[in-house]
Amino acid sequence: MPQANQAKLARAMTRRQFNAGGVIFWEDDPGEVVYVIDSGYVLVEHSAPNGESLPFAVLGAAEIIGEDGLVVGTDRLSTVRAITEVNALSLSRAAYSDLCTNWPGFDHIPAQTLAIKNRQLTDALIEARHQAPEERMRKQLQRLGRMFGDEIPLPQETIAGLAGTSPATAKGVFNALRGNGTIDILDGRVFIKTGAGLA
Repeated sequence: MPQANQAKLARAMTRRQFNAGGVIFWEDDPGEVVYVIDSGYVLVEHSAPNGESLPFAVLGAAEIIGEDGLVVGTDRLSTVRAITEVNALSLSRAAYSDLCTNWPGFDHIPAQTLAIKNRQLTDALIEARHQAPEERMRKQLQRLGRMFGDEIPLPQETIAGLAGTSPATAKGVFNALRGNGTIDILDGRVFIKTGAGLA
């Protein structure tokens, strides 16, 4: 991106900070602002028909959240919560419209983000259909371990939800990994043991 355009974008954005556990936006809220995560991690959740909250993604630095509201004009499709302290840059609908008017091609940036997320969702659905639940759990723990290091700051049921497994299956996987020394569980938190072979 040319330096002049970077400066233009920086001027249009507002820096925001969210405490760990705070809600960045709720599902069904108006989609008036898009966020770019500068640091920290967020949990993306969607409500099931029975009202249960289903976690389906953890996002971190340089990821964009809320772009669907600006591009498609819909209300929020998900609830996004801060797992850790999150620093983000926000872009309002008015600022987005102004950039689209005065910066040819700018509107393609959020659209490209949506296309990438669509591909990721397709890959996740294929994985859910063709991989055993135990393998999905191991892969999810690998991903979270790469993000957070030894201590994963998420409840076990959230990790199970991210892997698309039932609580019973997740419990079996946790017990097996704990039994072979791969993980430890203290006060409900999952700790990956260094050199335990989850990589």
